[in-house]
Amino acid sequence: MILALKIALCLMVAGCVAFVADYTRLTRGAAWRDPVGRAVIVSCVFAAGECVPWLLAAFFRFSTIGNQVAAWAWIVFLFLGGAAMFWRTWVFERNDPLRKGKQ
Repeated sequence: MILALKIALCLMVAGCVAFVADYTRLTRGAAWRDPVGRAVIVSCVFAAGECVPWLLAAFFRFSTIGNQVAAWAWIVFLFLGGAAMFWRTWVFERNDPLRKGKQ
């Protein structure tokens, strides 16, 4: 079970890093200046950040429960990830091309 957790966590972080790097490359950096692109990238970064305390625990036997800093880091990333998803929804709604008459 621990091996499966390690694989899943590494896959999650690597997938987020690959997505952010490739999306930035494909848009030639314009995704960081576009509100929709920025919302997608930031929520992906926060999702990867949620895995950091778990990665430390899985690979280095770092306790996320007993360590106050790790516990707060995890809580903050969970909060930021949830807030980013609401922000992303708001940005997508505001920039919906069908509402603006574009097709």
